[in-house]
Amino acid sequence: MDAVILMDDSGSMRKTDPLNLRFSALSLLIHLLRDDDAVGLIKFDTRANVAVPLHPLAGETARRVLHKAEATFSARGTYTDIYAGLKAALQEVKQRARKRTEKAVILISDGLMDVNPTSGMRNEDALRILHTSLLPDYRDAQVKVVTLALSPAADRSLLQAIAAGTGGSFFYTPQAEELSQALFSIFDDLKSPDMVPVKGQRVTLDSSVKEATFFIATDGSTREVALIRPDGVRLDRRWAEPTVRWFAGKDYVLFTIQRPLVGEWLVEAAGQRPTKVVVITDVRLEVAFDRESYLTGQEVRISTRLVGTGYPGLPPLPLAELAFAAEVIHPSAAAGTTLLPSSQRGGGAGPAIGQWYEATYPPLSVAGEYRGSVTAVAPTFMREKSFAFRALVPPEVATPDTPAGALPDPQTSGGLARSPVEKTVSSPLSPFPDLLPSPWSAVLRQFAIAHGVLLALGGAALLGRRLMKRGWWMRGDHAPGERE
Repeated sequence: MDAVILMDDSGSMRKTDPLNLRFSALSLLIHLLRDDDAVGLIKFDTRANVAVPLHPLAGETARRVLHKAEATFSARGTYTDIYAGLKAALQEVKQRARKRTEKAVILISDGLMDVNPTSGMRNEDALRILHTSLLPDYRDAQVKVVTLALSPAADRSLLQAIAAGTGGSFFYTPQAEELSQALFSIFDDLKSPDMVPVKGQRVTLDSSVKEATFFIATDGSTREVALIRPDGVRLDRRWAEPTVRWFAGKDYVLFTIQRPLVGEWLVEAAGQRPTKVVVITDVRLEVAFDRESYLTGQEVRISTRLVGTGYPGLPPLPLAELAFAAEVIHPSAAAGTTLLPSSQRGGGAGPAIGQWYEATYPPLSVAGEYRGSVTAVAPTFMREKSFAFRALVPPEVATPDTPAGALPDPQTSGGLARSPVEKTVSSPLSPFPDLLPSPWSAVLRQFAIAHGVLLALGGAALLGRRLMKRGWWMRGDHAPGERE
């Protein structure tokens, strides 16, 4: 993946990000990505400035990105020109991104557009060009923009519109303790990694796993976090071994283990939150959909399969009892709908590598972003893959007053909002807010205006002809209607 991190350095960030959470966000993103991923850093306020050019993370790039951010970002800029920042980020991707890689821009900002008036552009002009020109350029270049708001004072509507207009996602995390979870979700969205589900702080790793990264978020001290290997050995921050890397943030720990032991691993942490385990493996889980986008009222067909790299040279896997399951979470609900019942199994004829399994989600009831995951489970084998798809309002029924999904309540969604824009008029061609009026209402308005003008002109002409016959206006000593 090639990603440009676009960070707001305007003075308004001192109010909307007083704890400097954006630097913690940057650090976690850098440590989640791999050496073969490329990262660049651009800061913007009154104008945009490339702090670190887009470059693979191998070597000193990661350290340079973090050092530049901490050394040069001051949040003292007078203005917030988001348009200039996004324009510079797209230019950086076009000039430096590698071919055949996923490309993304990660925008961390309060979304409060404030253009320098001496630039000759008003805020309204910048927003109009952003929606009608720049975001279409992002779509044409197949570059997603993922946006992150860190404060209730942020302009969430604009940040949502930017994400939706490029096929990206919007994240809102006003609480500092929720930031690491939000950042992992961004990583999951962009990279779509293979994961192994964690059950009761226990995770089973099979022989096809070449590398495992444990992301452990905790409410307690990170000093107490540890992993217990299948052989009973305890790994913690004091463990020194070339095959084990350890990194800790304020409320999370990352363990990366090369060629982990096969068997059940146990996570130990005080006040622990859900653990995620990302794996690099010879057996990957793929998820596919029958459409690129959906409209409300349509069904969704979800397909999944296991793909083996180098198969049949893989170690034997217990796939005879393999079962798939999928969970889809409604935009406005915390609970999910489970699909792919256990009766759909691989069967006993051998490993189900490459065989597709399919399930149908019922007609989409509301517009918005649906999230979910697919799991493949056998007695000693597990894989998990997250996904998301968006439902749009059909163009023929969309109006400027038709909401295409609302922001989840932070009280019920853990403070993390991933939703389309409030009062968005959505169609496959225009995902921007309030840019598409209802086709019929526009026609009727134009029809009424035209007829009103014609009637007024006709009435004036008729009155003029009658007055000409009387000729009263040519004589200044008679009022209209008076006779000589």
